[in-house]
Amino acid sequence: MTLDDLTRSQRRLLARLGGGGFAEDAIGREIGDLTDAELIEAHGLIVIGLVEIVEGWRGTTWFMMTGYCLRIIEEGLTE
Repeated sequence: MTLDDLTRSQRRLLARLGGGGFAEDAIGREIGDLTDAELIEAHGLIVIGLVEIVEGWRGTTWFMMTGYCLRIIEEGLTE
């Protein structure tokens, strides 16, 4: 899989999860920060292994990019 295999809205959501710069310390968003359309996209990204749901600090729930996703992004940005 490459970044080109994703839809525009999927790539846009990954950019949002990555804080726009895909920094290692900013690889997710709290579920409440996403729109309904982004939540639907996030679930699709879970199915293909690019995003996972993670329980966070103080009972928060996050959509986080997986290590697999970060590798795809890194490869896509260095090609």
